Amino acid sequence: MLAALARTCRAFKEPALDTLWKNIYGFEPLISSLPEGVVKRTTEGKLTLTRPLSLSDWNIIDQYTHRIRSLTIGYRPSANIDERVVQALVCTPSSALLPNLRCLEWWLSRSTFHCCAFYLWQLSGH
Repeated sequence: MLAALARTCRAFKEPALDTLWKNIYGFEPLISSLPEGVVKRTTEGKLTLTRPLSLSDWNIIDQYTHRIRSLTIGYRPSANIDERVVQALVCTPSSALLPNLRCLEWWLSRSTFHCCAFYLWQLSGH
């Protein structure tokens, strides 16, 4: 319902997007906002990038990242992203990927993602 409001009514767009993006589970929603052809699923079912992110891709991501206050990683099975996505997110051209992050729940044990958790937490000012 909120997504429909955000698409159909200018007055509701910003508040609806703020609510939709306030608490996200994994990076899948963020990566899935990219244009068709930038993201695909591997044979293992993980999200991966088909190419490096362009400036226009980052502009799309930036429309949502400032809205995110809470991020939970690995709690749900859908949190399947490969290392290529993590590397791209850590190399954001912005000063912080999630500038308004206030809560980070990290349930992944894969060591390749520990640098991402530390990076996210440091850049959020905690």
